[in-house]
Formats: sequence, structure tokens, C-alpha cells
Amino acid sequence: MKEYTNTYLYEINTFVFLDKLSEQLNKKISLKNIPDTVWKDLKSKGFQYVWLMGVWQRSQQSRSFSLTSPELKKEYTEVLGDWTDEDVSGSPYAISEYKPDSRFGDFTDLKKLKEKLNNLGLKLILDFVPNHMGLDNAWLKMHPERFLSNKNYIEHGKDPYFAPWRDTLQINYASSETRKALSKLLLDIGQYCDGLRCDMAMLVINRIFEQTWAHLLGGTQMPREEFWSAAIAKVKGKFPNFIFMAEAYWGVEWELQQMGFDYTYDKTFYDRLVESDANDIRGHLRADIDYQNRSVRFIENHDELRSLLSMPQERAEAAAVIAMTVPGLKMVFDGQFEGKKIRIPVHLKREPLEEVNERSELFYQKLMDFVRHQEFASGDWKLIDVNKAGNGNESFNNILAWIWTHNNHSKIVVVNFSDVESQAWLDVSFLNGKNEELQLKEWSTQEIYERNLEDIKEQGLYVALKPWQSHLFFCVGLFLESSQIEKMQVTL
Repeated sequence: MKEYTNTYLYEINTFVFLDKLSEQLNKKISLKNIPDTVWKDLKSKGFQYVWLMGVWQRSQQSRSFSLTSPELKKEYTEVLGDWTDEDVSGSPYAISEYKPDSRFGDFTDLKKLKEKLNNLGLKLILDFVPNHMGLDNAWLKMHPERFLSNKNYIEHGKDPYFAPWRDTLQINYASSETRKALSKLLLDIGQYCDGLRCDMAMLVINRIFEQTWAHLLGGTQMPREEFWSAAIAKVKGKFPNFIFMAEAYWGVEWELQQMGFDYTYDKTFYDRLVESDANDIRGHLRADIDYQNRSVRFIENHDELRSLLSMPQERAEAAAVIAMTVPGLKMVFDGQFEGKKIRIPVHLKREPLEEVNERSELFYQKLMDFVRHQEFASGDWKLIDVNKAGNGNESFNNILAWIWTHNNHSKIVVVNFSDVESQAWLDVSFLNGKNEELQLKEWSTQEIYERNLEDIKEQGLYVALKPWQSHLFFCVGLFLESSQIEKMQVTL
């Protein structure tokens, strides 16, 4: 039985990161000579996982597509006006072979990097692309039967709701032999990392694959066992603490968790943070705690717009407080702390220069200082109900609040997720404490609020916040009643 703690992951675009670091240090930086200060800085901020996105060898034929596609070239020009062919690396999701790209190093360098990160208390996450491979991949000559063919040609990889990815070839999951080869591949690369982020993981679920490719399968029966169930069990049999994270959509997240995934993307939560209101977010946070503990929360990644482009900065900051303080695996994308606004296509290896957003940098510095404590790592979490602050005052609906407790230390998070001033009474009747008088210290302002425990248990804790404002409270000697803790403890 595995106990899931709430952890933090930092995503790095490997090509962009190494080239930028090389320019800053005026020497070539690869996997073997990244300064230790980079990793120590991430560790000090509270991160436990580093996801190096795009480590594997890219397909050169697929890169040719990246260089000639009119749609992609237009996108390059929009974000990097002075781009040249040299800036186009090809897609990291059109892999020719699962070995480190020669620009980055070799397997020995990768293994040593993993060991270095582990010694610093960090875990290394890499990519696995289950649905497809690049156009000139290592399997094509020796095992063309591992791909899905339409008599005269091999199909491109695809999502059933979009056009095919023309720089890829579709893997055939109706073949038991192909599944065995993929399981072996997972075992081979498992020794070089602590976990894998599995791209578009839902595409190879039996029923989804069958629905997508029914016109080519000709009645061929899918293997009875799900690929993920079998493959994950094999990998964890050899590497018991290995982490599987699924990029997943369409409401199949829980299904993938039952197949063995430790974490699944929570895109619905992201969409609500960007587009919806506090009531929708509150409803989402009422889901089973075991599901929430295994959800990946984010407001940025390499696929989504930068948060300061998708939202005004005030809303983005409120969304960040929410995403970084709820249960689950919290993901941050490189450049998010600095307030970058430009999301480059994954086919590019260079990004435009942007000035650091000092407000954003200071905001995240304070936020990460707040969340890097034990309450968030292994504490007990509870969503706090909110009530009207007065007759006719419906602004309480804009307020979100929750509490984390660990060893008599508590953190209370309160967010006004709206563009109007809002007030509410927080229902904290479930609390106990060692002292009659409480001191609530607001983390960012250092202001101290004194309250009588019995009074707030009976009346509630009154809060009033400006538009998009958050309160991050710290309190010693406050804890949940045992009945509340029992409801929230999760072992999976």
C-alpha cells in the first residue's frame, strides 16, 4: 500500500535550458556539468521532482517536417521573429530512439545526473511517448509490424479529435508483441530515472485505441489486459518506488489511476482556474481525497499558455496560490517564477529574451517559502466551508479556504477568487487548540491577528479580502479534531 504525499515538480525544457545555461556561463553545458547550484536552488525552494522534458534523441526526418510545415513556421515567427533553421530542434515527442540526444550526453551522463539529484534529495522524471515514434525511429527497419499500417503506408500518430501528427508514426497496440517490446523498453529506461511523464497516456487505453483505429483493425481483438496495468506492474516489480505520471484528458484520470498511475494531469482544474469561478473550483475540491492526492495541479506547462498571458496578473497570482496549496503533485514550468509570457513551440530550442517580472518573482519567493514546510508535505488537509458575512451579502461565494495541519502546526489558506471585495465567515468549528487565545500570523505581511478559539469555533473566523487577494496564515498549537483527521487520512 502506497501513501501519497503532496509534492512539487519543476519542469525544464532541456534543450532551451542547456543552451541558455551555456550562453550564460560561456561554455558548453550538458547533462554532465550542470552546476550543482541549479539543483540546490530548486531543492531549497521546496521541489522534490525535476522533469527534464525532451532528453531523448529526436527524429531527424521529423525535424525536416518541423522545418517545412507552414503552420509551424508561422508559429515560430510569432514568438521568435529572428528564428533560423538552427533554432529548430524538432519535436521531443517525435523520438527516434530512447537514448539521450547527442547534444546532451550519453547514458552514463544521465545515470550520474540521476545519482547526483538523488543525493540532493531530488528525483528525476523523464518522458515516455507511448502512442507514437518519430519518422525514422530505431524500430522501423527491423520491426515495421510494430506500427499501424494501412496497406501501403504506416499511419501517423493521432488524437481522435485532431488531425494526425505528421512527424510521427502510430504504434500498434493491438499487437501483443509490440506491447512486450514497449514493456521491455520501459524496464530499460527505468534505470536512468525515478519516474516517467507519459505523453497522452489515455490514447493507448484499449477502448480508446480501438475506437480511434477501428477502421484499420478489421475486427482484430485487442489484448484482454490493459497495456498500462501490465507494464506498470512489471516496472514497479523491478523499481518499487518508480513514479508514473499521465498526461490525460477526457475524464479518464481515475481510470488511469486504477491502472497504476501515481499521478494524472488535472486539466479540468486548470481550466477552472483560468476560466471559471470560486464555486466551480470549490466543487472540484470536494472530490475524493485519494483522487486529489494523485492529481497534477498546474497553471503552466509546455503545452499551455503562460499564466500571465492566459490571465491578468492578479488572477494568475490567486490561481497560483490555489494550485500550489491544494492536495496533489504541484507542477511549475521553468520561467513561471520570472513571469515569462511567451510559450515557445516544443520544436524550437531557443526562446526570446524577456525581462524578469519583479512582482512575479517576489510573489513566488514568498509563496514557495510558505509551502515548503511539513504541513504541505505530509499534513492533513480539509476544505473549509464559508458562510455569509451578512444578510444579502453574497460575496462569500467568492471565498475559498482550506487548512493543513501537522504536529500541532497549521497553515490556513484563504483566497478571494473574484474581481470584487468579498467577505465571509469561515466555519472552523472542527478545530481544537492548546490555548484559548490564538495568534494567526499572515505569512506575506507578517501581521498577527489574535482570536479566541472558542469564539471562532462558535461564530466562525471572519475574513475580508480585496479582489484576487489571498491570506496565508500560520498558527502554532492549532489542530483538527481526531474525527476529522480519520476522514482525511489516505493510504493507497
